[in-house]
Amino acid sequence: MDGKESILLTPQVIMNDLSRGTCPAVDVRCLVIDEAHKATGNHAYCQVVRELIKYTTEFRILALSATPGGDIKAVQQVLANLLISHIEIRTEESPDIKPYSHERKVEKIVVPLGDELTSVKKNMFRQPLFQRNNYGMVEGDFALALSLYHGFELLQLHGSRSLFNYLDGILHGDKGYGRTKTELLRNHDFNELMDLLREKFTPPDCRPSQSRDGETRVMIFSQYRDSVSEITNILKQHHPLVKVMSFIGQSSAGKSTKGFTQKEQLKVMKDFREGGYNTLVSTCVGEEGLDIGDVDLIVCFDAHKSPIRLVQRMGRTGRKREGRIVMLVTEGKEEQIYNQSQYSKKSIHKAILNSAKTLHFYQNNPAMVPDDWTPKCHKMFITVSKKFKPSKAATTSNQNKITSMLASHGKLPKQNIQKILDRQHSLHHTTNGKVNNPSMTKRS
Repeated sequence: MDGKESILLTPQVIMNDLSRGTCPAVDVRCLVIDEAHKATGNHAYCQVVRELIKYTTEFRILALSATPGGDIKAVQQVLANLLISHIEIRTEESPDIKPYSHERKVEKIVVPLGDELTSVKKNMFRQPLFQRNNYGMVEGDFALALSLYHGFELLQLHGSRSLFNYLDGILHGDKGYGRTKTELLRNHDFNELMDLLREKFTPPDCRPSQSRDGETRVMIFSQYRDSVSEITNILKQHHPLVKVMSFIGQSSAGKSTKGFTQKEQLKVMKDFREGGYNTLVSTCVGEEGLDIGDVDLIVCFDAHKSPIRLVQRMGRTGRKREGRIVMLVTEGKEEQIYNQSQYSKKSIHKAILNSAKTLHFYQNNPAMVPDDWTPKCHKMFITVSKKFKPSKAATTSNQNKITSMLASHGKLPKQNIQKILDRQHSLHHTTNGKVNNPSMTKRS
């Protein structure tokens, strides 16, 4: 580890270093894991712990998470995978947290479905569309039913625009399936519905509203990219008061929906932090693990049954100043989903507080200090030096030194020397920016 006391890196990198012996497992004394709720299944966090335990038990794991799991089973799996022997839970009301947190107001707005959507729901999804005397071709009928049910969910949770985009994709885009398309076009009610939706969503003339710019930062979360696109296009009509940009993941969903490259994602985040945009409309990719910056208002366009997703969204505000969170839930099913998510969150906290009865902890932690020692907590602030980037001259100098050392032995052919230099160059680029803290204040 070249004398470094603390190293910050991704789990995949340390896993590779442990397996190759670049980072000796016996030298690791403390492993700090952020977003610990991901430690399920065969996640890289779990692989790192399994690799460490092969060589030593003389280390401790500090696992941090705003949401330890979506349910009690998930929490127990995280405890087992990360060898957790004790849990500490803190909330915004905890005495040692309150001085460092800011108030976050949560407001739930229940949105009625409305006459128009209720009519579509009743006429399109509450009566049989297709009458068959022949009950064969079960798989085709089942696929058609699944497609219509997904459209039904989009209608209730995201509105008629998302329903139109989905159905139009079935008929004309990459989402289309031959038999599904044929069956839908045969139905008179479906054709009437599509005519109404096409008329409703003909692109309007956008007339930007004129108003002065503000300093508020807003993030809007939506589960589906179609909704992200729709919200972004609507808010663009209010430029320059609202300077909006969408933020989605890197994967592409067919030819029509192309994901952001990593370079594009970094640029959007940088512009948002620096004030180039004051509103960011994001899918789940913006919920955690990214340096978004200060956010004053969070708008959740849909509710998710997982308390993890909800807490991660809420955690984007109230960091440096007071924040506000607005939950938009459709009356009926989505409101039930939101209420269930809140109940799950409370039940998980209650189970953790009563962990002696409900959870099983790791019991094989050896003592890290002699028995006659009594460790005491000592609070210190970590001071991080400026980022260290080796210059090209220094890199060339190191390569020349390695070449001369290897050549002096006269035992390695030139192609092997070149392989070693290439490997050293690769390691430089891999670690550059990861291990950028050459000196850190020691913590006890």
